Amino acid sequence: MNINEPTKARGFALPFTKAADPNASFSDGERRIPYAHRVPDKLRNHFIAMCGEFVGTVLFLYFALSGAQVANSIHSSAGLTVEETGANPQQLQYIALSFGFSLAVNAWVFFRISGGLFNPAVTFGMCLIGALPWIRGSLLFITQILGGIVASALVSCMFPGPLNVATTLGGNTDITRGLFIEMMLTAQLIFTIFMLAAEKHKGTFIAPVGIGLSLFVAELTGKCLQPLETSTILTSQRRVLHRRFPQSGSIVRSCSCDSQLRGLSLDLLVGSNARSYRRCRLLQIHQGARGKFDIPLLEVAAADFANSTRPPTPTKTPLRW
Repeated sequence: MNINEPTKARGFALPFTKAADPNASFSDGERRIPYAHRVPDKLRNHFIAMCGEFVGTVLFLYFALSGAQVANSIHSSAGLTVEETGANPQQLQYIALSFGFSLAVNAWVFFRISGGLFNPAVTFGMCLIGALPWIRGSLLFITQILGGIVASALVSCMFPGPLNVATTLGGNTDITRGLFIEMMLTAQLIFTIFMLAAEKHKGTFIAPVGIGLSLFVAELTGKCLQPLETSTILTSQRRVLHRRFPQSGSIVRSCSCDSQLRGLSLDLLVGSNARSYRRCRLLQIHQGARGKFDIPLLEVAAADFANSTRPPTPTKTPLRW
């Protein structure tokens, strides 16, 4: 009985087949998938890496987001929800452990197949330092985005209630502070990956443990002030399912002058119409005090401006002979 390693035959070791015999020998042709030898090695390697990255990203985010879903949806001993009682250290620690341990386990499983990156920011950084070819990085980038969307869809379908893992700034954190907090925490995670995984040494094989602990520490720091989004996919997949793209997401938050540009757009839309300008400006100041801007505000301004500046409809006067 072969209990030391899997069979080297192609496919599964089904009962009463040659693959189930531990003493059987197989040729190279029998071990290969039919017609696989016609595919170039480079293309086949890219495909295998994309499959591994997709499965790893789905598993990583599925267990991470499901932990966050449970922590945000469970009721307290008094029967109150998290929205009614507010966040507490136990809940934040539960979410941080879900993300950190999920990353450590899945990165350890998939790092021999695709590198176990699971993060477009990490993929881009690995390409910059030359540890990953740009073609492979571009393919993994797209795969990670798709894997994040699929993982979020699975959590939304399997767990009761609405998807309760949205990203918003909290603790009276404004957009500028959220930007720099995100930069510091993401830098910590990526620097850990560079030093433990990209830089080869005797402890590289246990690099996933340090990477998972790095995400755990970052989640502890940033989860209260802002739901940490050290990965672009953690924001994009939620935005797709929620069909909302608020400014506080990490993708839009990467542009620090977005609020100023949006305010300038309001001023240009309302033009010289004083009534619409005052109304939209007051709404803008009110939204800015809360640290977020609503996209429908632009539509309101545009509608007011169009209605107030539209020329009167000409009336037809009867001709007099």
